[in-house]
Amino acid sequence: MRRRDFLAWLPLSGFVIASPARAASETMQRPPPATQREVDVKADFGARGDGVTDDWQAIENAGRYLEARGGGRMYFPAGRYLLPTFGRNIEVRNFIEYCGDGASSVIIGSNAGFTSPHGASFGRGSYPKYSYFQARDIVAGALSVTLAVAADGGKFSPGDIIVARSVTAVASTGDVLPHFVEMNRVISVHGGVITLEDPIDDGWSGVMVARVTGDVAQGYSIHDLRIECEAGYPIFIQASYKSVIRNCWTLGVSVITVNGFSRSVAHDIIATVLWSGSPMASLIEIETGSVRASLHSMEIEVYGASLAAGGFPLFYCQEFSRRTQVSNIRVAASSIAAGIVISAFAGGHSFENIEIVARSIDKVLDYSCGDPAVFSLNHLPTSFKGITVDTLDSTRGFNHGFILGNNHPNGTVENVTVQDCCINGVTDGQEHNLIWLLQGEQRHILFENVRGAADVRLGLPQGNTPDPVLKDIEIRNCRYRRIASERFFDSATFVNCRRGDSLLPMASHWPSAKTWTNSAADRAILELLIPANATISRGDHIELRFSGLYADGGGAQVAVKAFGALLTMAHLIPFAQQAIDLNLRIALTGNSFTEPDNFVVTGHVTVNDTIVPIARRAPGAFNLNLPGPVRLLAWSEHGNPRDTGFFVEFASLKYVCFDE
Repeated sequence: MRRRDFLAWLPLSGFVIASPARAASETMQRPPPATQREVDVKADFGARGDGVTDDWQAIENAGRYLEARGGGRMYFPAGRYLLPTFGRNIEVRNFIEYCGDGASSVIIGSNAGFTSPHGASFGRGSYPKYSYFQARDIVAGALSVTLAVAADGGKFSPGDIIVARSVTAVASTGDVLPHFVEMNRVISVHGGVITLEDPIDDGWSGVMVARVTGDVAQGYSIHDLRIECEAGYPIFIQASYKSVIRNCWTLGVSVITVNGFSRSVAHDIIATVLWSGSPMASLIEIETGSVRASLHSMEIEVYGASLAAGGFPLFYCQEFSRRTQVSNIRVAASSIAAGIVISAFAGGHSFENIEIVARSIDKVLDYSCGDPAVFSLNHLPTSFKGITVDTLDSTRGFNHGFILGNNHPNGTVENVTVQDCCINGVTDGQEHNLIWLLQGEQRHILFENVRGAADVRLGLPQGNTPDPVLKDIEIRNCRYRRIASERFFDSATFVNCRRGDSLLPMASHWPSAKTWTNSAADRAILELLIPANATISRGDHIELRFSGLYADGGGAQVAVKAFGALLTMAHLIPFAQQAIDLNLRIALTGNSFTEPDNFVVTGHVTVNDTIVPIARRAPGAFNLNLPGPVRLLAWSEHGNPRDTGFFVEFASLKYVCFDE
């Protein structure tokens, strides 16, 4: 863990909140002690709350008092409670409600405000220390675990918190990783059968079970407090089970960092984040062993230094966490170059209604899957819905949008939905991708109503790895700059998608007037201009349609020019009614899919049903770096203004993208 070193030696400390009724309904699912105890840290334990006196010991004494009596409420009257010493924080303890009078009850921390039992001892580095007992295979939905040796049931008691994990979590001698860790509470033990409080989410083979009760805080709540930790972490909880954090105001280098935050909730938080270069952190980080964590309804303002492109993501959902829900969060960081918005590892997560305003970002989403032999839950459905990013940099607001990739050659990205997401911002002329599928197999993926001024691409640009293998990929109602990989279009289903922000011209139509007389040679009646460096693709084409009559007293000419070359010219004789029909397609071709350098003309031109030859049938040169005009020209050689001239029935000139 990236910040565990920072907090590794913390003493007992923690902080939590929630009204008793709200906490019980949301997460505790266990009644408070028969006699609800409430202590006032000022009146009962001598805290001063003056912002000057060190109040840590008074708060610690209150916490130990309630812990010894099975829980209760710790009340912080309006005041400023100082924790001035590094490592002296408020430890969250079982079934204690930490509450105050709202923003007027302020906790002022040093390196952290609220932390876990035994500091940061629970997590990836702690799994080897526990005693594990072999258990039989379990199936999803099971409410019990059966130990392989019945006598081992004596090591567990009702109320214990246990973790179950796969035997394959031992990658090498002495190295225990938290693969598939799932935290649960023991209801009863009969012989070797441990009955659990909640159904197990996922079935596993080769299961081991350990008791972790001493490192996990159960049923606590934190609410109606302001936590200020200007150079640290207001909330740094390393192991929670069915606990609630709500109605808080925070100030620090992050909003909340949690590990093992299982079946726990954090919501209704107003946060100010200050980044000064060191330390810096993700706004919200959900680390290993968090199962069914819910974090929602937060307003976050960010000030200070920008994050490097490869720095901390704003939202980080780490490997070995599962079924996390993050929703209804707004981040205002208008002066910040924010790096990655969401970095998530496969695990059935849901991100919904996330709004970001930043100076610029590197990526919106970096989603990855690992070795299927280890991360067997890559298949869990994951969704990203209603993600809106507004970038303010006028030259390059964002680099990439939504990236799906595999961290292992045999990995599979699957069952991912990205829906109703938008990046409002500009890119420069370099490679930028809105939808980007990287290496490995990718299947059962839907992008729907995803918009942004960047490309749709497969694989790595260096071409040193095979393109992804796509199965059941649908791109629906999306708006992008262009498709930058031809095989993407061949391998996925595109439905009602359009290009935008690509500098491509709109269709040019004949005006409402039906008659027209012009005696000026080389004057265009329809014109379409492809700007220099427009984002075009091989297979794009221009359609030119013109039909009408001519019966002037003088001769006339009808011509088509494209990219400086004459394509065709029809000579019309005077004093005769002549029907003119042009139907041409000018297709862009070449070896490079995204940089076509030739054009080919097909179609027909007729006058009174007589075919007029097309002057250029062989490929012509097209220069993407120069403006490319296409013009329909028509003029009378000796026209009389009193004469009818051309009578136009239909005329249009339009650019058609191959993928529309």
